[in-house]
Amino acid sequence: METQQIEFQEKCKEFWFRTRSLCQTALVDYLMDNLVEGFEKDDKDERYENQDIIEWWEVNDYLKEKLLSHGEVILENDYGTWWGRCRSGQGVYMDTVIEDIVKEIN
Repeated sequence: METQQIEFQEKCKEFWFRTRSLCQTALVDYLMDNLVEGFEKDDKDERYENQDIIEWWEVNDYLKEKLLSHGEVILENDYGTWWGRCRSGQGVYMDTVIEDIVKEIN
């Protein structure tokens, strides 16, 4: 891997860890399965229907806005804000959308 690519991956990793996002897939899936208010079908972003969400990550408002600007699925209610991640098996900081956000802000 080239030095520039390694440095860029480190920037992505640093950005992701600064957001202090939490993976809450089990919690969100449980609440959706049990139709808890705020987690029902009508509460989901309309983009949700066309996506295969694998993980749910609680995100802050800054990251929420960045993800929305890239067309990502967001679930938001009185309990919090979650990003519906459609990938798994690699570090989140390696996702294309995170790389694109880091490119924008640097």
